[in-house]
Amino acid sequence: MRLGVGTLVFALAFGSWLACLHHAPTGGAGRVLRVLDHTGRGTTPLPLPLAGREAAPPPFDLDSPSGLRATLTLVASRGGWSSERPGIADIVLLTSDRRGVRLAANTALQLRRFGIAHTLVLMGAEADCGHAQAEYMWLAAGWSRGLRGFGRYKGTGFSQSDVDLWALWSAKWLVLARLVELRASVLALDTDMLVLADPYPLLRAPPLSRCSLVLPAEGTRVNLGIMYVRGGGRAGMSGVASVLWDVVRRLRLFLEQGDEWLLRDARSGRTSLQGLWDQGLFTDAIQSAILGRHLYPYTYLQSDPRHVAWNRTGGGLEWPAPGQDRAPKAVARLHRVQWRMPREREQGDPACSGSWRRPRWLGDAPAAF
Repeated sequence: MRLGVGTLVFALAFGSWLACLHHAPTGGAGRVLRVLDHTGRGTTPLPLPLAGREAAPPPFDLDSPSGLRATLTLVASRGGWSSERPGIADIVLLTSDRRGVRLAANTALQLRRFGIAHTLVLMGAEADCGHAQAEYMWLAAGWSRGLRGFGRYKGTGFSQSDVDLWALWSAKWLVLARLVELRASVLALDTDMLVLADPYPLLRAPPLSRCSLVLPAEGTRVNLGIMYVRGGGRAGMSGVASVLWDVVRRLRLFLEQGDEWLLRDARSGRTSLQGLWDQGLFTDAIQSAILGRHLYPYTYLQSDPRHVAWNRTGGGLEWPAPGQDRAPKAVARLHRVQWRMPREREQGDPACSGSWRRPRWLGDAPAAF
């Protein structure tokens, strides 16, 4: 698996340019996207291909194989075939709940300015997709229920809406892993960004074209607001797929087992989801793939060290390994990834190997559905 870190041409926060979406509720011909500078001048309407003139199909069930394949068929019909790998679908995945539909639609419209119409909005329920398409009839949408078990963490400061949001985040990793197993390429984007250029020329040119996974670093962890997974590998047998499924596995460890596996804050003793924050889990999964053994430094640092997971005599994860210093500073040093651009990779470096061998730690392949 080849890993790369690149800076994509996006604005991640509102700066001197703001994009404002003016729309009619029924998706009529009066819909335009106006780009305004920070003073409010320069309101030149921009043409929007497809928007307001085509209706998207009914929402897709992304928890079913047939729904996933139907999604890829739609993507192909909207120009989503990869130009670099014939026969491979290329899809842009946006994730949103009901409250964020306008942001998702705004991002999709910005992408259409550059001819990118193969966009899908992932939501948590079929009804949410219907709500989105009632306002934006052209918006392709699909739903996944995500992982169960977040409700077990409900309590002080963690409401049902929080449960639904965390389940939606988990659905993102499930759907990503399933699409990659179908050999699709996926550009996953957060919706709170300003798109200033077509990202595909950068992703398809050296050095990033030699990477199977492209995402930006953020301190000692990774930032998941922008991620590109290059498909085309043998179904279910790519290094990127193993990393994605490892993220899902880590979530399930602390969601679906007995109550003694619920993570707790070391000080208060209350249940806490901080150790399951996706950017920390993803960094641990990448580092585990590089080193060839499961590591859990992020979750360990964010939970009670007396947890059964770290109890070697109680059937835990046997981590940290016997003889390894369990002090927080020593563990924190493990929460780093050795990043190498393709031009810097060393001969025989397993992190940058062009051929993938099933890691010893992966065990049996998880079920896709």
